Amino acid sequence: MYAVHIGNRRFRRSLVGYRRREVEDALDASDRALAEARAATEERERELRSRERELRSRERELGWQRKQIDELDRVAGLLAKRVVEHRKERDSLRAELADRRGEASDRADLRPAVQEPEGEFAEPRVVSENAMRRGLLVD
Repeated sequence: MYAVHIGNRRFRRSLVGYRRREVEDALDASDRALAEARAATEERERELRSRERELRSRERELGWQRKQIDELDRVAGLLAKRVVEHRKERDSLRAELADRRGEASDRADLRPAVQEPEGEFAEPRVVSENAMRRGLLVD
C-alpha cells in the first residue's frame, strides 16, 4: 500500500481504491468546516445588515442635525444684522440726544439762573450761566 496526497490530506490506497472510511471522514470534516464557514458568514452578514441599518439611521440623524445647524446659522445671521442695526440706531439716537443737550445748554446760557442765598436772611440772586462761569454776579 502506498499513500496519495490530495489537497492537505493523505489518503492510503487500498486494493481497489482509497479507504472508504478515511474518505468519508475527510468529507465529513470538510462538510463541518463548510457549515461552520457558512454559519460564520451568515452571522457576519447579519451583523453587516445591522450596521448598515445603524448607518442609515445615523445618516438620517446627521441630515436632521445639518438642517438644524443651517437654520441656527441663518437665525444667528439675522440676529447679528439686527444687533448691528440696533447699534446704529442707538448711536444715532445718542448723537441726536447730545445735539439736543448741546442746544439746551446753549439756551440755558442765555436764560438767567437763580443763585442760592448764602446767609439766613439773604435773598436769592438771578445770575446768568455765563456770569456764573466767569464769577460775575448780576442783580
